[in-house]
Amino acid sequence: MRAKGATAIIIAGFLAVGSLLLYASKTRVVLFAHGTPEVPQGRMWVIFNPFRDRTSEHTAQRLMDDLRTEKCERIVREFEVGDIDAPRVCAVMSQTKGHSLVWRQDEESSKFLVYAIPEKSARLWISFRRDEVGFTISSVSLVR
Repeated sequence: MRAKGATAIIIAGFLAVGSLLLYASKTRVVLFAHGTPEVPQGRMWVIFNPFRDRTSEHTAQRLMDDLRTEKCERIVREFEVGDIDAPRVCAVMSQTKGHSLVWRQDEESSKFLVYAIPEKSARLWISFRRDEVGFTISSVSLVR
C-alpha cells in the first residue's frame, strides 16, 4: 500500500516538473523581472527562460570581446550609435572585464539585449534587427 502511494507521489512530481518545463519552453524569454534596465545604478532581478535561443547572446558576447580591443572605435562606427559617441563606448568597455545580461526583449523583427557593466555602473544596450540572413546587430549604446 505504501509503495503505491510513493509511486503516485513520484508520478505527480514528474508531471508537475514536466508541465513547468513545457510552460517555460513556450513562454517569453524573461519569465520574471524586478527593476528596470534603464537605471544603471539600480538593482535588477531577472529570471530568464532556460530554453531560450541564445544565438543573439553569443553574437553580443563576441561583440563585447571586440569592443575591449583596439578595434573598438572602428567597430562601433559601423553601427548606429545614437546620441552616444564611439569614444565613450570604447573608453568604458576597454577598462572592463565583466558583464552580465540583465534584460532581453525579443520581438518579431528586433531584439534588445541589455548588459550590466558593474565596474563602470553602466549598461550596454545592443539592438538587433531582422534581415535576409537572420538577426544582425543594428546599434550599440551605453547608459551610465
